[in-house]
Amino acid sequence: MNIAFIDETRAIVSCHLTSEVVVIDISADAAKICQGKGFVVCQGNIAALPFADCSFDVVSSITVIQHVVPEDQEAAIRELQRVLKPGGRMLEVGCGTGQFLEEALRSGHWEVTGVEPSERAASYTREHLKIQVIQDLFSNTDLPESSFDAVIFWNVFEHLYHPIADLRKAQRLLKPGGWVVIGLPNIESWEHFVFKQYWVGWDQPRHLYLFPQKTLRSILEKEGFQQVSTRCISTSYSVLYYSLDFWSQTWSERYPKVRHAMLSAYRSILVRALLVPPLWLMDRLKLSTVITFFGQKSSGKTPPSSA
Repeated sequence: MNIAFIDETRAIVSCHLTSEVVVIDISADAAKICQGKGFVVCQGNIAALPFADCSFDVVSSITVIQHVVPEDQEAAIRELQRVLKPGGRMLEVGCGTGQFLEEALRSGHWEVTGVEPSERAASYTREHLKIQVIQDLFSNTDLPESSFDAVIFWNVFEHLYHPIADLRKAQRLLKPGGWVVIGLPNIESWEHFVFKQYWVGWDQPRHLYLFPQKTLRSILEKEGFQQVSTRCISTSYSVLYYSLDFWSQTWSERYPKVRHAMLSAYRSILVRALLVPPLWLMDRLKLSTVITFFGQKSSGKTPPSSA
């Protein structure tokens, strides 16, 4: 569930499976405003609300302007196959509603399986995309060792309660020479430096761990991965929008027209074209908000399962 905090008491979430928009609110005044706009309002502790079985998209303000821009899954597959040898069995941890696995399957190179804790998301992927999905936490799955050529964590690793233990499990599931792929927020990004507490990569309270590049590289090598490398796959444009959005919410009541004009201009074709060179450079310098780690399982002895 992605939650966009409007202030300390309000948040809006939108379920992309049911198209239901829910306002989580502690403020009575804000509740009245939202009810007037047709939203469902829940008052109470956000953590206690029963949304665990649904997958949500960020909604940025009381006026719902758009859902999160989906990543270019075809481009992600192309980038992945520049490092990995195409073909074999792929496992995606936290596959959501299966868009990436669908694209991997469409490429004709991969036999795909997903793991997804959300019952609704897992059911959707099975029923609509006809993809095998195990509905459970990755740590609870019982899969044969040395059975996959690639294990993928797209924007999932930072959500895991025990990421190192899950990395060790992924290592055991990989065949010798298989690859782990981890895409996660880049705490060394220029956006983190500029937007500070409004940087979209924080995403509290959902993101539990953020790793400096040197730290995660060291962990991967310690856990039996070699040829560790990093890339920034081009998602910079859409991600930057949300950092701008969260930052501008802090002054939107004083300058609503300025905020609207800024965000509208950002979505224009001209601004997008002007941003291509600097964002491309940030990608090449590995300073974009999302960074992807690649690590190949060594053909030697598998590391032990305990620390």
